[in-house]
Amino acid sequence: MNRTAVGPMKWALATEGILEIPRIATGVGVILYSPGHHLAAGLHVLARRSPSRGDGAGSFLEATLTDVWREFGRRGVPLELSVALAGGGSLLAGTGLDEAGGKLVQQVRQALAARQLGVKLENVGGSRLRTLELDVAEGRIRVS
Repeated sequence: MNRTAVGPMKWALATEGILEIPRIATGVGVILYSPGHHLAAGLHVLARRSPSRGDGAGSFLEATLTDVWREFGRRGVPLELSVALAGGGSLLAGTGLDEAGGKLVQQVRQALAARQLGVKLENVGGSRLRTLELDVAEGRIRVS
């Protein structure tokens, strides 16, 4: 089966096979899925990036969502999407950095809400790595 993997600070589209966002830690994996059109977008947003370079998590998230919206529209796919989130962990507990994941989850939720999208499946927080997978044909999501 075809597998599309999304790396950190990247995004990808899939129309078949498995869309996978592996090894999500303090970052947030987001899957946007149109079941009727079997089209999915996966994003891997990171908490740490250099704002001085203009590629911070917020700018990546906003620019990527704009690109995804444009691509879904170009393909005639309505923006009535299922949304799944995973990650936002606190892997560095006790260092003062453990709030970064939670803040990023809130930022992602706000960006999605601004586009009238609610999250249907969420597996965030805690202290473990996650992998988020979508079987595009079946619409089945798995978090491991």
